[in-house]
Amino acid sequence: MRNRKRISVLMVLAMVMTLLAGLAAPAGATTPVTGVVIGHVPTVVSDIYSTLASIRFAESGASIGNIQTGNTITVTLPSGVIFQGGDGAADLFVAGPNMGSATAMFHPSAATTAGTADNSVTLTVYRNPGSEFTPAAFTVTLPVNVTTLGTGPINVTITTNTTAISGGTFAVGTFDTSRVTVDGTGTVGTVSRFVPTAQLSGITIRLRENAAGAFRTGAANRVVLTLPAGVTWADSTVTVAPATPVTATRDPANPRRLFVQIPDAQPATTSATMFTFRANLIVTRLAELGDLTVEVAGTSENAGVTGSVVLARVAEFALTVRRPVGIVTPPAIDAGRRGPAALTTLLELVEETPGTLIPGGTITLSLPTGVQWEPNNAPRAVSSGVVVVADGTRVSGAVYSFTVSTASAGTGGRVTFSFPIDTLLVSPAAAAGDVTVTVGGTGGAAGTAVVATIRPTTVTAAAAAAPVVGLATTGQAVADVTITETAARGLRAGSLTLALPAGVLFSATPTVARPTGNITLGTASLNPERTILTIPVSAVSTAASVITVSGIRYDVTRTAMDGPVPLTVGGDSFVAPTVATAFPVATRVANATVGVVAPPANVFTIGALSFVRAGVTTPITVAPTIVEGRTLLALRYAALAVGVSPDDIIWDSGRRTVTLLRGDRVVQLRIGDKNMTINGVIVPIDVPAIIQNGRTVLPIGIVARALRAGIAWDATARTVTVTP
Repeated sequence: MRNRKRISVLMVLAMVMTLLAGLAAPAGATTPVTGVVIGHVPTVVSDIYSTLASIRFAESGASIGNIQTGNTITVTLPSGVIFQGGDGAADLFVAGPNMGSATAMFHPSAATTAGTADNSVTLTVYRNPGSEFTPAAFTVTLPVNVTTLGTGPINVTITTNTTAISGGTFAVGTFDTSRVTVDGTGTVGTVSRFVPTAQLSGITIRLRENAAGAFRTGAANRVVLTLPAGVTWADSTVTVAPATPVTATRDPANPRRLFVQIPDAQPATTSATMFTFRANLIVTRLAELGDLTVEVAGTSENAGVTGSVVLARVAEFALTVRRPVGIVTPPAIDAGRRGPAALTTLLELVEETPGTLIPGGTITLSLPTGVQWEPNNAPRAVSSGVVVVADGTRVSGAVYSFTVSTASAGTGGRVTFSFPIDTLLVSPAAAAGDVTVTVGGTGGAAGTAVVATIRPTTVTAAAAAAPVVGLATTGQAVADVTITETAARGLRAGSLTLALPAGVLFSATPTVARPTGNITLGTASLNPERTILTIPVSAVSTAASVITVSGIRYDVTRTAMDGPVPLTVGGDSFVAPTVATAFPVATRVANATVGVVAPPANVFTIGALSFVRAGVTTPITVAPTIVEGRTLLALRYAALAVGVSPDDIIWDSGRRTVTLLRGDRVVQLRIGDKNMTINGVIVPIDVPAIIQNGRTVLPIGIVARALRAGIAWDATARTVTVTP
C-alpha cells in the first residue's frame, strides 16, 4: 500500500510539472533568442561620453514565446567603461512589440562603491500578458562614459537567468588613437601684393576627426594656423562651419596666427566632425611671390594635428585676355562688309590678380591689317568686380582706346567688351582668316583674342582679252564683262556699278543679262556723264548667279591715259559704302587698252566701183583710173579711208573748193588750181583737182601728202592700198 501511494504521488507531481511547462512557453518554442548588435559601431578615441552600439533581442519562428516576464539581462562593460551616472532603465531599455517596461539594478565595479562607477546592470523585463504566441522584442542601449582608453574592440558581456535567451560577448565599439587630418578643397586662385583690402582665399581648409572627441577641448588644446611672412588673417572674416562648438580667433599678438579651439565650457564633439575654414587674407608687399601656404600645428593634447595647405598664389599682376567662354565659334564677316551681329560680347579682360588694371592707364584694342573700327559703332566696355573703365575713343581706323577709372579692390575684376552691329569694317581685299584683337596700353592689360573670322569675297569680275582703242575715236567695241557669285548671296540688295576712268565714256547703255542663278536685277542705266553704269539688285540670290555685260562700246577722248582702261566694279551691292571709304581698294577689270590702233587696210582696185576697208566692201560712184601713168582717186573716198569723218568733208560750190578736217590738220583744194593749202600754208601740186562724175579726183600721191596717208601700189593686182 505504501509503495502504491508513493507511485500515485509521483504521478501527480509529474502531471503538475507538465502543466507548469505548458504554461511557461507555447509548444515548439525550442530555439533560444539570440542578441544582435545593431546601429553604428563607434570608434572611441577619448575619455568622453559616448553611445556604443545597441543589442537587440527579437523572437522569431521557433523562439516565439521565449521572452517571459521576470527574465533578467545582465550587461557588464569592460574595464575603463562605466554607465553614465543618473541613467535608469528608460535610458538602457527600449521596449519592442509585446513588451512592457523594465527595471534596472546597477552594480559597481569590484574596486568602487556602488552607484559611483557602475559598470554592470541587471535589467528585469516584463512581457505583455496574452502575447505568448506573437513575436516580442527589446533593445539594450549603451550610453557610457569612457574613463580609461583601451585598445581594440569594446566588448560587453551579457548573461541571462534563462536558457531561452542566449547571452554572450558583443563588440559594440572600438578603441583607437585620435587623429585630426588637415587638407584643403577648392581652386587655388591668385592674390596680389598690391591690394590693401582683404582678398578671399579660394581654398577651404578642413580639419577632420576620425572619431568623436578627436579634437580635444580646452584653451591649451588649440590648433594653430600660421600664414607666411607678409600675410595676415583679416580680423573677424574667418568663416567656420559648424560654428559650434569650434571657435576661430586671430592671435592679437601675431595676426599671422589663427587659434582654432573648443572652449572648456563646450562639450567635445559627440560624433566625428569636419570643421571648415575659408578666410579673407591681407597680402602685403612683403609676401613672397608663388604659393601661399598655411602651416597647421596643434598644441598639448592636439599636438598630433599637423599639416599644410596651399591657399593661393601670390603674384604681381595677372590678367587674361580671352573670348568669352560661351562663344566657342567667333562670328564670320564677309570681306567688303561690316559686322558682327548686334551687341555680341566678343572680348573679356579677366583679372587673375586684383588691382592689375591701373587707374588712369589706358586699354587699347588694335585690329589687324584689313580691318578697321566703324566710326559710328564703337565697342563698349562693361565693368564688374569694382574695376571701372570709361567709354573709349577711336584713336585711328584700327585702334580704340579706353581709360581705367577705378582699380579693383578684390577678386572678380573683369572688363567685357561688346561689339554693336557693324562695329568692324573688313576690306574687300581681305583674305580668309581670323580677326585677332591685340590688347595693350598703359593700364596693365596685354594679350590677344580672336573675335571674328573673315570669309573672302564671293564675287569676282573678269573680262576677255582687252582690244586696243584709239584716242579721239567713238563707238569702239571692247570686251564683255562677267560678274560671278562664287556663292549665293554674294551681292546684296542695292546697286552694282561699273565706273570708267577719266577720258573714257560709254557710247550707249550695254546689254545686261543673268545667264545663270536667280539674282533679281533691275534695268541698267548710265549717269548723265556716261561714265557709270548702274545695275540695280532688287533681290539677293539663293543660287550663285552670273551677270554678263555685253555690247560695250567706248568713246575715247584725247584726255584718256594710254594703257589699260580700268573698269571699276563697286556699289553698295558689292561693297558697303563705309568699307569703301575706309578701304579705297577697288575691284577693277580691263576690257580695253588705249593705244595706237592698227590702221585699217583700204584697198582700191583700178576700174572697180567699190573699195575694201578692214575686210568690208564699200561701194563708190567713181572708179580709180590711171591717166598718163598717174592713179587718180576720188578725194572723198580717200579721205574716208584714212579716218576723216563725213561731216569733216566740206564742199563750197560757190568757191569750188573742198575742205578736209582731220585731227589738227586743215586741207583745202580748189578745182583747177595747182596749189593747195595745209593749215594755211600754200603747197604747190603738179596736177590740179578735177571733177569727174560729180566727184573731185586727184592723183593718189597728192591725196597721201594732203592727208598724211601711206600708199602701196600692187602692179600685178592693179590695186592701191591707202592707210593713215
